[in-house]
Amino acid sequence: MLVSPGSIYLLLPLAVAAIPFALLCVALFLRSRRAWVSVILNAAVWPGACYLTYIAGNWAFRTFGETGHRTAGFVIFPLAGALGAAAVTLADAVVCRRLFSVRCLAIAAGLGAIAVCLARLPFDVSLYNALEEIATVVVWQSFVGTYLYWECVERRITA
Repeated sequence: MLVSPGSIYLLLPLAVAAIPFALLCVALFLRSRRAWVSVILNAAVWPGACYLTYIAGNWAFRTFGETGHRTAGFVIFPLAGALGAAAVTLADAVVCRRLFSVRCLAIAAGLGAIAVCLARLPFDVSLYNALEEIATVVVWQSFVGTYLYWECVERRITA
């Protein structure tokens, strides 16, 4: 998990870690005066998604034990990826109005879930190590960022 038990204090650095992704989105396709709002919203979304993943993971561990926790990891992490992707899409919809639709939110959420699944396949879900976390974030950002870029720039529909 990105936020392990006993390290809730790491939520602030997670917000700071979201800023480069948000700034890259602004530089590439969210060119507007309102883009700074998107950066702030993106910085708020990351810790929220990580915290919800932490809560869900702890619930699964308390409810199902170690075996159930492994199985639940294949549900919890993709849900967190989907939630994060939908939230980032909504944050960027402040600038690119096209993103504020059920279709765009559903596609982004689906891509976020798929990205997390693909990134976590080579790892044992019960082991939380730095390489796993980095791989998950990098793959997730590349999937979601590429979709947002395509939706805002390649389709030539920006607000």
